[in-house]
Amino acid sequence: MAEERRCRVLVSNDDGPESSLHDPFLQYLTSYPEFDVYVCLPESQRSWASKSISRFEEVRVVETGDRVWHCSGQPATCVNVALHHLVQDVDLVISGPNYGHNAGRASILSSGTVGGAVEAVLSGVRAISVSMLHTAHVEEEEQHRVCQVAARTVWKLWQSWPSNAEVDLFNVNVPSTCSEDPKVFMAPVHVDTYGSLYTPSSQTEKQVDGRSITTYTHAGRGMFHAKGSTAPQGTDAWCIYNGHVSVTPFHAGLHAVKLSPTEQPFPRA
Repeated sequence: MAEERRCRVLVSNDDGPESSLHDPFLQYLTSYPEFDVYVCLPESQRSWASKSISRFEEVRVVETGDRVWHCSGQPATCVNVALHHLVQDVDLVISGPNYGHNAGRASILSSGTVGGAVEAVLSGVRAISVSMLHTAHVEEEEQHRVCQVAARTVWKLWQSWPSNAEVDLFNVNVPSTCSEDPKVFMAPVHVDTYGSLYTPSSQTEKQVDGRSITTYTHAGRGMFHAKGSTAPQGTDAWCIYNGHVSVTPFHAGLHAVKLSPTEQPFPRA
């Protein structure tokens, strides 16, 4: 009797090979015999890249180990190159774990971790993005606990993937403060916003022609308007700020909004 084919998994992230979450996550993920794991990571930190593609430069891919590659491109580029040139017949792409949460609309739309998962969907492959909420320095023991919970959540999602064809990917967030057996909730996205993501890093200079030059530095996640601690109960951000794991099913597409005839400035086609 032929051996049943295992689920072929591609793991990527947006933090690169230096991520302290990568190795422990692989350790727990590969402990599940159902998973046959391959890895393609960006060669360096690529956070906040969303689903951008490396378009105007050559992409360099270096084989760094057995079934492991590092890629010079963005997270979405890593996934695309791996699916079409490095690993055949992938069943599932796991993007993450990200060091930092990706809960709430603002984070999700900015995330290179989620972007890698969306790229998988555009190549016809199911995907799960995984991220960790941290509010302070995270000890190694906490990182291992998060990775163990994340791997178990991924395994359960794969085992029970809904028959609903519209579910392309799941976005999973695990708080660093969670227990070994936390509550896991299906959660809608917290519709948040952010303000300025940048702060001036220099005094404004005046050129000879009178025009100004000012440099700005990215200010990080602290600029989010709506913190998860004030998010509506039951949303993804509320879950992780209350010590729970959030799981959000997505259809990776932009759905057009239907307007009433009185609100349409142009006729329908």
